[in-house]
Amino acid sequence: MKSNKLKRFLVSLPAELDFINSVAVRQNVFSALYYAATDEGKYLSTLFPNLSAQEIAALSNWNFPLASTDEKKLFYSYKKRNAVYTHPKDKVCSRLLGAHEPVYRCEECGFDDTCVLCFHCFNKDDHKDHNVTMVVSSGESGGMCDCGDPEAFIKPLNCKCQQKIATSDAMNSAIARIESPLHDTIGIALDYILEVLNFSVQTLPFIHDHVNRDGINLTSEMISNASSLSNGWYSSDASDENSSDLWYLLLWNDECHNVDEAKSAIRAATGASDEKAGRVANEIDSNGRCILVEAKEPNKLLRAKHVVERGGLVASIVSARDYLREVIVESIISWLKDITQFTNNSEFADLSKAILSDHLLEPGFRFSKNFPQDFLCNLTVNKERRCFENGLLLDGEIINLTGNGVKEDIKISDLEKRAHLVLEPTNTTIDWEHSDDESPSDAIASSLQQMTTKSTTNSIARSRLQYLLLFEIRFTKPVRKMLPSILIPPVVADVDKKLIFSKQFIEIYPSLITISALSDREEDLNSLGDISSQILTCPKTVQNLIRTRQTVNVIGPVAQLIEEHSTRWNYDSGYPNFVDIAIANGDRKFHAIKKAVVRGIRDVGHLTDKELAAGTMETFFQKSELVMILLFLRNFQGYWPLQRKTGDHVETEVYDFVVHLEYSIPVLNIAKSIATSPVSKSAVLDAVSSITQYLMLRKLPMKFPGVADFHVSRQLVGFVNPINSLLSYLIQYHGIELFQPLLGSLSKPFMNISDISLRSIVLGAQVKIGFWIRNGISASRQASLYFDAILNDLTYLRDMHLNKIAALIDDPVTTLFNFLDRWELYDWYVNNESYDKTVYEDRFNTISEKFILFIYNIITDRTSFVDSSPEDKLLAKAEMSIAYALCDEPKAYSVLKSLVDSDISELPQFDDILYKCADYQAPTGLIDAGLYRLKPTMFEKLDPLSIFLDPSKFQVVSEALVRSIAKNKDIKEEKVVLVPEITECENNFVNENIARFTKTKEFAKLVYKYLQVALDTSDETYLPQLLHLIHAVLKDDELLHGQKYLNEHFINIPITDLLLTIVESTMSKHVVSKADFLVDQFVLKDQRVIDNLIDCFGEEYVKSYKRKKTDLFETDAEKKKRLAEERKSKIMKKFAKRREKFLDQNKEFKEGVAESMSATESTSELLLRTCVLCGEQESTSDPFGILVSTTETSTLWKLPDAVDKVHLKLAFSSWDEQSDISPRHSSNGKGGIYGTGYGYIDEFKTYLNKNNVTASVLSTCGHGMHYSCYRTASDNRKHYACPLCHNLHDLFLPTYIPPSSGGGFEADEVVKQPINSKYNKITSSSSVSKSRKIIEALVNEDYFNSADTDFRRFARILVDDLMESTYESKYLVGINSNEKFFNNLQNISVLIADTIRMNEIATRLEGVKSLSNFLQQIPGSVKTLLKSLIQCRAIIFECRSSPMLLGNQYDLSFEINSFWNSDQLLDGVFNEVVSLYFQTDESITTLARLGLAKLVTIVIYALTRRLNDQNSSQSFKDTLKVGEPGIVSQETREALVIILGGVTFDLGYDIDLMDVELLDSLYYSIERLALPYLRQIAIFEDVLTSKNLGENTHESIPNLLELEADILKQSRLDSTDALTQALHLPSLTELISSIAFEGHELDYNVYNIVLSAKIPKYISSGILTLDYPGVVKLIDLPDDYTDCITDVETYSVKGGYDRIICLACGSFLKNSRFAPHMSECSTHTNVFYLPRLNVLRICTHIGHNRISIEIPAPYLTVHGEIKKKRVGGKATLNKYRYQYLNKIWLNQGLYGFVTRNLFGTRQSFADLNINVGRDDDMDDDYDSDIFDEREEDEMVDEDPESFIW
Repeated sequence: MKSNKLKRFLVSLPAELDFINSVAVRQNVFSALYYAATDEGKYLSTLFPNLSAQEIAALSNWNFPLASTDEKKLFYSYKKRNAVYTHPKDKVCSRLLGAHEPVYRCEECGFDDTCVLCFHCFNKDDHKDHNVTMVVSSGESGGMCDCGDPEAFIKPLNCKCQQKIATSDAMNSAIARIESPLHDTIGIALDYILEVLNFSVQTLPFIHDHVNRDGINLTSEMISNASSLSNGWYSSDASDENSSDLWYLLLWNDECHNVDEAKSAIRAATGASDEKAGRVANEIDSNGRCILVEAKEPNKLLRAKHVVERGGLVASIVSARDYLREVIVESIISWLKDITQFTNNSEFADLSKAILSDHLLEPGFRFSKNFPQDFLCNLTVNKERRCFENGLLLDGEIINLTGNGVKEDIKISDLEKRAHLVLEPTNTTIDWEHSDDESPSDAIASSLQQMTTKSTTNSIARSRLQYLLLFEIRFTKPVRKMLPSILIPPVVADVDKKLIFSKQFIEIYPSLITISALSDREEDLNSLGDISSQILTCPKTVQNLIRTRQTVNVIGPVAQLIEEHSTRWNYDSGYPNFVDIAIANGDRKFHAIKKAVVRGIRDVGHLTDKELAAGTMETFFQKSELVMILLFLRNFQGYWPLQRKTGDHVETEVYDFVVHLEYSIPVLNIAKSIATSPVSKSAVLDAVSSITQYLMLRKLPMKFPGVADFHVSRQLVGFVNPINSLLSYLIQYHGIELFQPLLGSLSKPFMNISDISLRSIVLGAQVKIGFWIRNGISASRQASLYFDAILNDLTYLRDMHLNKIAALIDDPVTTLFNFLDRWELYDWYVNNESYDKTVYEDRFNTISEKFILFIYNIITDRTSFVDSSPEDKLLAKAEMSIAYALCDEPKAYSVLKSLVDSDISELPQFDDILYKCADYQAPTGLIDAGLYRLKPTMFEKLDPLSIFLDPSKFQVVSEALVRSIAKNKDIKEEKVVLVPEITECENNFVNENIARFTKTKEFAKLVYKYLQVALDTSDETYLPQLLHLIHAVLKDDELLHGQKYLNEHFINIPITDLLLTIVESTMSKHVVSKADFLVDQFVLKDQRVIDNLIDCFGEEYVKSYKRKKTDLFETDAEKKKRLAEERKSKIMKKFAKRREKFLDQNKEFKEGVAESMSATESTSELLLRTCVLCGEQESTSDPFGILVSTTETSTLWKLPDAVDKVHLKLAFSSWDEQSDISPRHSSNGKGGIYGTGYGYIDEFKTYLNKNNVTASVLSTCGHGMHYSCYRTASDNRKHYACPLCHNLHDLFLPTYIPPSSGGGFEADEVVKQPINSKYNKITSSSSVSKSRKIIEALVNEDYFNSADTDFRRFARILVDDLMESTYESKYLVGINSNEKFFNNLQNISVLIADTIRMNEIATRLEGVKSLSNFLQQIPGSVKTLLKSLIQCRAIIFECRSSPMLLGNQYDLSFEINSFWNSDQLLDGVFNEVVSLYFQTDESITTLARLGLAKLVTIVIYALTRRLNDQNSSQSFKDTLKVGEPGIVSQETREALVIILGGVTFDLGYDIDLMDVELLDSLYYSIERLALPYLRQIAIFEDVLTSKNLGENTHESIPNLLELEADILKQSRLDSTDALTQALHLPSLTELISSIAFEGHELDYNVYNIVLSAKIPKYISSGILTLDYPGVVKLIDLPDDYTDCITDVETYSVKGGYDRIICLACGSFLKNSRFAPHMSECSTHTNVFYLPRLNVLRICTHIGHNRISIEIPAPYLTVHGEIKKKRVGGKATLNKYRYQYLNKIWLNQGLYGFVTRNLFGTRQSFADLNINVGRDDDMDDDYDSDIFDEREEDEMVDEDPESFIW
């Protein structure tokens, strides 16, 4: 038989390799297995198409030569690159998620958060408009793709990978023929593995502890010889001979020792050097073991073994044959992985997985030879137990010795015993005998049928899978890492097989959990967690396990494991108390137990999850399951107890409170899930009866009947009592009515149960008041968890509920006494000690505050007894929880959800309830979040002492409630009395009995004593709460007995006397007001109270009191009269208000109003600024200025060539279309979801577009300071942060007080006739008077009256700061002082111009609206900056004779002529105009006209050139703006024809001048291109002419102030007519006509000179470069964040998921390439978007140093929160936030934002969601170190200090 050949090969391979050649094992095993699987090579070429005939022939007849070396490239190594992955449509993908792969989750489609899709299967078309999140897999979590699993997704999905491949029929046929040999090969391979592993036992603790020991007849040699494979397994012609003369000492890996410990042991055993020992240790860490020593006889290795194991390491002695067999096993496992993840042929991979799963799940496997039981004799008294713990078989059978069944005769009282006395193991195996010709798949079908037809609860199938899992700890480390990926995917891919797999897994779960805890050296590699997470999170699987009662195999064994290995018996309580064994023992070897316990708790949690187990939860109320649940929960009953420390504070803080996060929450949730599941009444009644009986078994010492003898401050108390929580949930969820008879028939007071809960309440209160402060942070944090939302509902509210039940059914007086005694106040109450001598001493008042709150909530909060459906109860609770969470201040959505119980936060109706309770406030900044503010109407429903509220917020919330109610009702705050909110329920038994103890004389006495102490001490600590409690008691009496009822005890005990004393005291207003209200209530209810008051205060005082309280004592007639007078008074006040309002609106009727105001009253008063450092005002005697940042803008875009068709089209489109943030324009093929970015790089430069987009500009925060203060504070540092706003600046700019009138040029200085009408004369002229005129117009006259009339004291400041910072461009060579001075002046002029241009560009963002309101958008601080620059420019020239400046009065005429005749060209016409303004005596109007004429000439010439470009003329013509027909007049067209005719004639171009549409388009294009220039001129003129009123306030002149209205009146908002009119310039049509018909001398002269001289001269320098007239902004982003992370085209690139996007140019970059990219894009400040993390990386420069911070991207949820991995809800682009980001990118606000948050002190990074140079994966558990990684080919040469992180 062919199968025998393979068996013979495997058996003989060690001998064939001489027992030593382990490196050649893998390739020989792979060759043999592939050869066998393809029917002895017949179909090998099907799998490996590149395999040659010679290579196939070399394998024939099993005669292939055994390789003696490890050849790397054999046939099986050749796999397809980038092979397309797919999986069968009817199967689950179950593909393991690889490292660094994107993984997708869909909130709408997935069953829960664990349901994921790999990038092969994810089809974004399935998830349109869904909330999809993407994370990056670590490759180590064991996660698998759930595509195809009907339980994982709520609707069928269209798998993307199944749409890719169409397989040929020939290929399918070939694969089908492989099935039979492949089936046999896999079966033999698995059997070989199991046969070998059955004897690989020497590392098992049980065997390891006894083998080779003196006096024990068990040696390594005996085991090795016995392990020879029997002849029954392989053919008789082969012999499994042992290597009797070669033995190895193997040292094994474990998790209990580190490398240093291993190296020390290795050196001791072998004498190796430290270096060699290190290599050996590393090999062990990698391979799981290493040959340490070899010898010819095993005995020779005993000494070395003894030495190396001294420190606890594990070593074994094996023969060379046994070692090679285990290497063969490892190779077989690798081969199984290879075929099930076969990339050459997906059909073969699917077939392999199907066959493998059949073999794994096939029941009834038998070993050819069992491990000899003789070896185990006399090893231990409990052989069976040790075998069970180690996974050893007894006679080939799997055994179970842990409790998965309950003893038949068990009683409730037996639950006090240990678990092994209650539970018993039930371990049977089913005889799954089947015929030899029955296939594994038939056997599986048979077992599936048996699962559905009969209960096989305690049977074991004996499948290969079960044995492999039991033997897992025998594998080496590499195999263990591979094992989950080999075993799990095949058996979960098919739904039916998954059911069988789950059953087989659960059958041996007791063994697996025990082995992992007690015998696993490498517990972190244990696959138990991976398997349970796959099968115990699927509803169908869980329900099937529960229905067939398989859960006992989990709950009982886990309970017993915890009790036996992770608890200490508490003999006081009678319960085992859980301890974290790893913490308690401090030994790494206990980590395995801890991990097993955590895993077991989680598994129990999955099985009892009512969502997963829907419809089957009643099973847990069966006797066996309920007993196991109680045994499980009792391990945590009162666990982690605290005992108050006295004396010194705890020496070392212990952070053990995390146990509640790790254990308490899951355990308590188990109790909650079971209790709140819908089950039959009879089942729940029986369960509650059993639980109460069990809890009553606990014997409580009694002080006297009904009162336990216990002191929380002295004895051990814990916060967690899960059985109490279970009981509470059962009673609350199913309704108190059902249990009233049962509770009423209890043999003992319910206090015997509730007192345990009461102790936890008191413990929490004592800790909260600082009474346990010496216990340190552990006690404090535990108390916080107990009361906070995370544990509140599971613990505190449960404990309160049980004490409410005690108040209901127990004796009221003893209930009150037990409360007092547990709070340790009873002795004070019975006068055995004074209040200051109690155990609390000076904390008496604070503990009393907590006690009063406790009593208050006992009697008022009856929500747990409301007779409504559980769903309605939860909705009502949700509304109140939300209201109380928001009552003190608005909160963000996620913060709010964290403050309420998880049941509430996870409600589907949560958002609807929230909208009902609160108003939404959208985010307003770059990094803030949306907030929810409680609606005013909700405040009236709230109670400051509610159980839903943090008690520490009583005062704050009370004040907030009072303010809101007063405002809502329009009454004074002192009139507001907060009313207790008593939750009434329909159950009269509850309403009548819950507060019985407050109706007793004893309670009245308690109230009196508390009032007396408060008065005696004048301490109000608990008084507000006490008064509110009294109010609640009165209200409860009213509800029961009517409005006039007053408890007799409240009359007999003079409580009113003390209340009135409070009224007359000097206590706080709210206390007095409340006491006064209560006195009124007492008096109204019973007039006998008056007699008591007379006895106490005297008759005269009471008469006085009556006079003040007329409403209490007046007759009906008197009351009617008083109310009538009050109504009359209100009406008169209302009339007076209306009259005043009328007079305000009609001032002509108002007397005493002056006809006119004086001149001083009608003008605005100049406000002097204040120094932010010293607080003194500015003056003319002390230099004053503002802080300025020198940065570079990259927003001076130019009109692109036809290459950039998108921006060329947008340049002439409506601004509204451009400002709309939506990616309509695809981004250069970069995925299609992002907008196109502007082309910054050099390849876009041509003679038509030099693309000089970068320029130096200035920005400021506008805060002023004295220069002397600045010098002192900055300590001569270059960069200094403003002390007020913390923006970083690098320049101090002097600024001067304006004239007393506010300054600014008058109209006659603005509008003047040209001095020269020739272009060249204007440019060559120089002025010596312009600077003086500027100074006189903009600078206060007091500067001239001082001794320093020539501003010499400012010269040093200007030289040291402004001139030094602006000496950038060299317009002249600068070889002498004159040229240097000219360069400085020119640089300042250009700096002014570019700063104006930058700010004008920033005003375009609002679209068409920006056409009219652009002047209003210029901030006052910018106008102050520009005015200051203009002042300084003028003063520098005016003071040029200073030795620090030029040193003489020379007018620079030569330098001026040299510049204008040089090859230098300023960037744009506007820059030339600003420069000429300072240079010449011409008015701004003249120069603006010159500039407009020049610009029109250049535009016409440039457009003509573009229209005649052979490659792009037609496309350019199509992009030109086509205006409305009929707007352009015929005269204008004719003028254009004349001008165009001259231009085309000179150029030799041919343009159809009769094309009316073209002429109109040219006109509109000229107008659009002139628009930015005119707007910039308007800003410049506004700065020159506006009045400076101080404090960054400026008042424009009328024609500019009215410009917005004039523009809005135009028929076309983008017309330039209103602008030219306001600027006193000719309209565009007038200018064109003037040029064409030579109407105005200046216009034509400019046209002629520019056309004939300037353009030819400067054409190569870029004179034809036109400023971009459209909206400048960052690229458009998609509206839906899901598009960003599901962009298939982007993520198909390797590492594409981690690409970043430059928002300036739209480039997709590797994460590490952002820095070099900035050098060719937006160079100074840029913004990059990281879609995967939804963050923006903002990069800027401080000096030469580049810095970056990361902030959240503008994708927000509907609640205004930043979209993160753990933030639920769909995220969309917040257009307001992105618009704001665009704005501050344009106006250099980003530089201030970055530096403010880096160097400011007002806010911390934690508050801002900002990270500086963060690791990209800080918030991503699935990846690491991507941000900081650079590939070698990506490294660039950089200044080592160019990065500041």
